[in-house]
This record gives sequence, C-alpha cells and structure tokens, in this order.
Amino acid sequence: MDSMTDTCCAGKNWKLLTSAGFTCDVFPFKEGYAATTNVPVATCATLITDNHGRSFILIGHEMLYFGPDMERSLLNQNQIRHHGGKVQDDDTRTDEDIGIHLEGLLIPFEMTGTTISFRSAFPSDQEIDDLPHIVMTSPEIWKPKEVQ
Repeated sequence: MDSMTDTCCAGKNWKLLTSAGFTCDVFPFKEGYAATTNVPVATCATLITDNHGRSFILIGHEMLYFGPDMERSLLNQNQIRHHGGKVQDDDTRTDEDIGIHLEGLLIPFEMTGTTISFRSAFPSDQEIDDLPHIVMTSPEIWKPKEVQ
C-alpha cells in the first residue's frame, strides 16, 4: 500500500491482461529524478492465496504497468475504496481485520514496521482461466484529482 502514489502500479508480480490503449509519464515525488515515460495503463492480474489456502486472481483496472522493471507493486487505497473495496490499514484498531476487504473476501496485510503489504505472485494463463476473479479497481477511467 502506498498513499504517495495516486494510481495503482503493477510490478513484476502482476500480469498485463489488456492495455487501456494509452500511456502516461510518471514523475517521482522527489525532484532530480527523471520521469518514466510511456508507461502503459492497463488491466492487470495477480495470484493471491488466502489464509485458508484458497487461490484466486485479483484484477486491477486502470493500473500503471511497470511489470518486471518494478520489484514491488504499489496500491493506492483511494482507488480501491472508490470501487467499493474497504482498506483497513490501521493496526491500532481492533474492530476489524487489517487488510483489503473485497466482495466478502479479506486479503490480509503483513506489517513490517510502517510498511504494509500482502503476498501475491505472477499468475499463469491456466490460473487466470481456472481461478475465480476478484475485481479490485473500477474499469472506468481513474481520475484521482476528481475524487471527493
């Protein structure tokens, strides 16, 4: 999870499924670093196995696809919430499980200091075909500056 990114970013653990047909330039939050240009906006998939050993495919629409060029993926809580998911990332609360709540499913977070994450893997074509899909973000064009 990364509140500094305004759009979900798919790294090496996500597979590009379909391109949205356009790209964008991504500027780092720190001055002095060059922009990454022509980053595809895409629908992507990653493989999740929950605490009960059940596997499913997590689908993210309107993601910036970096693929193998990015070690870790970054997810924007607001983009997930805008599609109806619930993100509980406050480990001081005890009233509900820490993680992403989607369609009655919990993707539990791991906490390492202030770093919040969950494990996922690059899915095979067969896993994408055979496993249930859970949609994390909307297929509508994501406009983070317009979210209220």
